[in-house]
Amino acid sequence: MKILIIQPYGSSQPPLGLCQLSAELKQAGYTDIVLVDLLRGDIDLYSPVRTKEYLMEQLKRKPDAVLITASTATFREAREIAQLARPYGRVLLIGGPHATTFQEKVLEKTSEFDLVVYGEADETIVPVMKQIENGCDFSGITGIIYRKDGKIVKNPPTPVIMDLDKLPFPDRDVLDIDSYAGPFTIMTSRGCPHACTFCSRPVTGKIFRGRSAKNVVDELEFLLNKYPKTAKKLNNLVTMTDENAGVDRARLIAICDEIMARKIKIRMPLTNGLHASSADPVLYRKLAQAGCDTLWFGVESGSDKILTRIKKGATTATIKKAVRIAHEAGIRDVAGHFIIGLEDETLETARETIKFVKEAGFDSAAFNHAAPQPGTPLWDYARSYGKILFEYDETIDYSNFKHDHTAPQFETPEFTKEERVQAYQEAVKMMDSMTRRKMLSMPNILKFISHLKSPKDMLWAVRRIYTIHTKQDLRRVIDLKPSLKNRRTSEAAAK
Repeated sequence: MKILIIQPYGSSQPPLGLCQLSAELKQAGYTDIVLVDLLRGDIDLYSPVRTKEYLMEQLKRKPDAVLITASTATFREAREIAQLARPYGRVLLIGGPHATTFQEKVLEKTSEFDLVVYGEADETIVPVMKQIENGCDFSGITGIIYRKDGKIVKNPPTPVIMDLDKLPFPDRDVLDIDSYAGPFTIMTSRGCPHACTFCSRPVTGKIFRGRSAKNVVDELEFLLNKYPKTAKKLNNLVTMTDENAGVDRARLIAICDEIMARKIKIRMPLTNGLHASSADPVLYRKLAQAGCDTLWFGVESGSDKILTRIKKGATTATIKKAVRIAHEAGIRDVAGHFIIGLEDETLETARETIKFVKEAGFDSAAFNHAAPQPGTPLWDYARSYGKILFEYDETIDYSNFKHDHTAPQFETPEFTKEERVQAYQEAVKMMDSMTRRKMLSMPNILKFISHLKSPKDMLWAVRRIYTIHTKQDLRRVIDLKPSLKNRRTSEAAAK
């Protein structure tokens, strides 16, 4: 049986969810599996197996099942790929956050897909494949919606998986692993119990489930040993992609203890953002000792009024305390994720947040415009009280939204589009100032010079210095060093 898995609008990070499905399928005996993770045009990387041409090659093999994932931001691309795949694939499946949010509506509004997988697909995907092999009787399989006799049938949901240790490690062999930028990624938990009004987590839900420390570090050790060249190139850089890894502090401490007990030397920046309620001197000291030199918090706002309104479960006082504890624990770079334009925001509260970055003692910050996701209270607020600034087709097409969150997606009477743009510009100015200060520190300058490998690198360095001094929103100005770009291109082409 030939199975084709597609990520329609990939990133510079591996699609761990799809790798997980590949692992489940291989464990069940399916071996003819191809994963195509298409590179976006704005990502300065190359891979011969992450192109539309390679996708068409795989479609022409006439796969028995085509599995496509999509977020709300990428559903239009997913549908376009389904239209390409329809003449070749016997059964087309759609899963992921968008399918889980809209469920039956996906099949009601499209003709390309045969079946929707909603919720966690780990225990669903193998039974579905077996039925595709044996006659397509999907009646007893939970977590799916399908067409039968001209009608749409929704089966009961699959219960959330409580014991994550029983799952196989994600199958990274199905990837062109060196075509990704940044660290190794590992997911150690699922779910988040907090009720932030802007957060969309339709697949994993609110029930927190954590893998055991042994299981997590087993995978970490497996990664470093299985891909030693990649590990060396990354300087053993690893990060967790959890929605909220710090919910169970004892578990996270145990993971750190296990890393140190096995004498695993890694750098472990936690960039997804811990909740400020995780603040604990013992935990943060353990993180620092295990290799965490960068810790991001999901802060969102520096206004207590807004924090209460969005049900963040934190105050400015608890956030300041978390930053202080992290610094005292020896974590070098303590950073915060912030959002401009949440419910009841005004220009004044946005400026309060910008000012709060320095007051709280953050070393770095990242600001984005509020992005209302269907199914969240923020989406309902933006539609009923505010004004959505982009046209969209319910369920089908949200591609007009600024999914990099650099522009306002809605406005309200008390916080207009123009004021939101002004607040973001002020935040960018502050972020760029922090970035320049760090990049132009003497240790970073010496490190920068030591990594130049060729005359082309020297020219790139001059351009890079010019960029640092003149460009705006530096975190979004990505320009790979020529020697690194050439190495990745040649490595990918050799494969």
